[in-house]
Amino acid sequence: MSERLTKWGVPDKFLINRLHEDLLSKEQSEPYVKVVLTLSSHEPFDVPRAGFKEPFLDAVHYTDECLGNFVEQLKKTKQWDNTLILFVADHAMQSYPKGLSNSDPERFRIPLIWIGGAIKQPVTVSSYASQNDIATTLLSQLNLKHDDFKFSKNILSPEGNKFAFYSYVNGFSMTDSTGMVTYDNDKQSIIHHKGDVTDLEKKAKSFFQMMYLDLGNR
Repeated sequence: MSERLTKWGVPDKFLINRLHEDLLSKEQSEPYVKVVLTLSSHEPFDVPRAGFKEPFLDAVHYTDECLGNFVEQLKKTKQWDNTLILFVADHAMQSYPKGLSNSDPERFRIPLIWIGGAIKQPVTVSSYASQNDIATTLLSQLNLKHDDFKFSKNILSPEGNKFAFYSYVNGFSMTDSTGMVTYDNDKQSIIHHKGDVTDLEKKAKSFFQMMYLDLGNR
């Protein structure tokens, strides 16, 4: 409780230190998965100032430094060779760069970084994808079944249509090699588009509707 120093909870430095301690506190006799949610790069950006003009950049710098230190420490352990780490965000900030709206596609253009001793070689994957696809991609690499993740696809597979999907407050968007479309349910119309979106709009609406139908059946 004494480390809950910000509005959202514990600063990333304490969080990452705790993670490092948990990983090294005992011998790991079998494979494991840990999920960690960082908070310091979220508003109100309550972090030590690094001298940037934008508070958001100070916050990202702080989180990046915490994660970088964690990786460098883990590299010095015997666990590193069998470790795979995935870094991903949910979205960018509305406040940076200035002028982004809640629905702006640029707000949802984010990296997915895989690092660790388990990575055989460096590679850059430029396929369209979204967070939905992490589950199937990871499980496929481990030769595990992924049938339960019906809205997920293998990013690394050369087969299938590669697309990215995201939703925001009462709206959704889809992007693939043919273009991009963002549909706003409140306005009942397309608010962002690129390329010929006739088919893409239908696919996006179908995908969005099937997700809600699936949730309703659970």
